[in-house]
Amino acid sequence: MKGEQRINPFQEPDLKIFFPAVFLALVALAGCRVDAPESDDQAAGLHTAFDQLRSDYLADYWQHHPVQAANAGQMAFHDRLPAMTVADINHQIEQIQTSLNQLESLPVDQISDPTRQNEWYRLRSHACERLLNLDELKQWQRDPGLYVPVTAFEILLDPATGSAMERAGWLLARLHQLPILLDAGRENLNQPPQRFTLDAIQRADSLAQLIDQELPKLAGGASEFGNELVMAGEMAASELRSFSRHLREQVLPDSIESAAIGRDLYQRYLVEVHQINFPPEAIITSARHEFADIEHELTLLAAEHGDETNWAEVLESLAQSPDPTDSEQIERGRRLTRLADELLQSARIVLDARIHTGQISVDEARHFLSDHLHMAHDRTGTEVRQLLDHPGHVFATGNRQLSTRLLAEVLDPISADERLEEY
Repeated sequence: MKGEQRINPFQEPDLKIFFPAVFLALVALAGCRVDAPESDDQAAGLHTAFDQLRSDYLADYWQHHPVQAANAGQMAFHDRLPAMTVADINHQIEQIQTSLNQLESLPVDQISDPTRQNEWYRLRSHACERLLNLDELKQWQRDPGLYVPVTAFEILLDPATGSAMERAGWLLARLHQLPILLDAGRENLNQPPQRFTLDAIQRADSLAQLIDQELPKLAGGASEFGNELVMAGEMAASELRSFSRHLREQVLPDSIESAAIGRDLYQRYLVEVHQINFPPEAIITSARHEFADIEHELTLLAAEHGDETNWAEVLESLAQSPDPTDSEQIERGRRLTRLADELLQSARIVLDARIHTGQISVDEARHFLSDHLHMAHDRTGTEVRQLLDHPGHVFATGNRQLSTRLLAEVLDPISADERLEEY
């Protein structure tokens, strides 16, 4: 059935998670050259200084993002929610700026260890993105969903997270902190996009329902916290419903229609976070050409298989009835899978730039994914929301990456092969 998730027997291991040409492009664009330090002692000192800075930065990040920290395995943060008053946000901005100043004071061209040099650029990009999110984009004013931490409670209701007693104690602490976080949302929000507001209303109602249904079950197995946990859950669910009403009655009427951040700020994300000093219009043009080429190749390859109306149906048909003895069919399936992945990445690049520069609406972007990539409706919403939440993140080195064509035509006139030789 269309949109249903299946294991694809033609899916090859993803070897592009850390696509080397992309990192080399970023290094080249940043003017990076690894010059030998004056002495081994100097190199060791730089490495020690960087390691300490990296450790301090990560510790600070975990403190401000306790839910992500806990989900990443930092058990000490399971009983915390983020602090998001204006004072907390300003303090976080100051700490990020201090970390950036310290990082940029380290002569990266003198860091002789390639791994640390790579991490220097990644750390700088991460800090720049956080700073733009807080100080320029002001996500804490435009995204009500930040104040409804659904995953913070879902994970603690999962028996795999810990014993009933452990989870009950962590949940109780988070339930007591939730009203403070919701109050910060009431204070901070300022004309968020309508789509974000509607999503947050749904999240708040869903989380209240989850607490109502699941918390009593946990309380029954954690006698030490039982009554207190149930009472805290009832209060938290009531606060969530109050927040939902606040969003619906006070925030939604003033919400803005567009979620675009604007061309100038989008360009800053490209330059400051991803070191792509190139106009969004040129990126769109090149990615659209690539999209058309890949789509044409997919259509031709699908036509070799039979009478199905589109390549997505051919791929689904091959996945449903694979013949392990038919090497030609297996190879066709692999090629279709690879091209479909590349088509999606090209579409993400085009849509990311066009949405944030105000050229198309969110609904138009979702229709594009449905019409051209035959994507299920629910998934189009997820894909577009990821683009809205993380401007320019399609260029991040951890994502499925740009093609050699985009590297050559958009990021730098030097070809990927020449760049590898230079490095």
